Amino acid sequence: MRTQFISVVLMMLTSVVANADTQGVLRAAELVGEHDESADTELDKRIWVISQAENGDIWFGSNGGGAYRYDGDSLTRYGRDDGLAGRQVRDIKSVPGGDVLVSTNSGVFLFDGESFSRVEEKHARTPDDGWRLSDDDVWVVYKPGEHGPSRYDGEVLHVLNLPESPYNEMFADDRDNPPFPVDGIYSIYKDSRGHVWFGTAVGGLCRYDGESLHWMYEERLTTTPSGGSFGIRSIYEDVRGDFWICNTRHRYRFSAEPAIRDGEPVLAYERKPGLPDSQTDSDTNFTYFHGVAEDEQGAIWMVCGDEGLLVHSDESTKRYGFGSGVYAVGMLCDSEGRIWVGSLESGVFVFDGDGFERFTGS
Repeated sequence: MRTQFISVVLMMLTSVVANADTQGVLRAAELVGEHDESADTELDKRIWVISQAENGDIWFGSNGGGAYRYDGDSLTRYGRDDGLAGRQVRDIKSVPGGDVLVSTNSGVFLFDGESFSRVEEKHARTPDDGWRLSDDDVWVVYKPGEHGPSRYDGEVLHVLNLPESPYNEMFADDRDNPPFPVDGIYSIYKDSRGHVWFGTAVGGLCRYDGESLHWMYEERLTTTPSGGSFGIRSIYEDVRGDFWICNTRHRYRFSAEPAIRDGEPVLAYERKPGLPDSQTDSDTNFTYFHGVAEDEQGAIWMVCGDEGLLVHSDESTKRYGFGSGVYAVGMLCDSEGRIWVGSLESGVFVFDGDGFERFTGS
């Protein structure tokens, strides 16, 4: 019976992927996570989040099997018996001093090196409540697409509300029947200036500079050419100061000061060409990506769902595949320059210098 259920869901995924509706892909995959169990002796195949702690440990967040820590020699799984009540992990962040925050669909938990404890939540009552910018605070995605951003101050998790965007009329149709709340976020990123960026499910991109929040909205960053919904799932600033956001067509250069649109301050930016051969919907290198990283040589790595992984340097763009049926969703470039990729249902892959090989942790 369980095998039949998973087969039906995987058929749903295949149909949804073809339409590039990423929100639908992940929602369907979550159904599998809610009905599946993970073996304690091996790494779960549904790894959506990969992160590195201050001490160098690699952490994996699974969709249904809890969290895993790899210390370079062995793999340890954490679940309910260790204080981690949530099995579906959606974000993992390192805390100054060595602790690790693990965000799940059942709460956010702090790992102190031995066990987990649930972090107290304080929900903002107004859009202005709880906002601040400190080097010691850790920003975490909590229940992607459903909550605004969350800020951990070392003691409490402040679950915040995003104020209304001045671009609301541009996505009014989506807002009438949205798959997620307009201010629900998918991604959080801190740039070279120390500003924090939030990628939303429907409403576009927002930047917080410690005093104000300013917005940007472009339809193609949220909605794919086929009409599927992607949302702002990935934000990255490269060594040149250019931002890569969601798809390969453009890069963006943002000004520190906002512009004025209809009397409202919004993000001021310049749009630049992205990857070569990505300027039309049918171009070889035009795609949407879930994660992006940069290695020590300045090459940009992008994990692109069922289209594998793209790596771009000044000289060339190359694509790596992971095999039929593999949908890649999470990635990390660690402190040693290794590239890690997690997938919807097919496990973890690590780059060995020539190509990707499957990682089992053993």
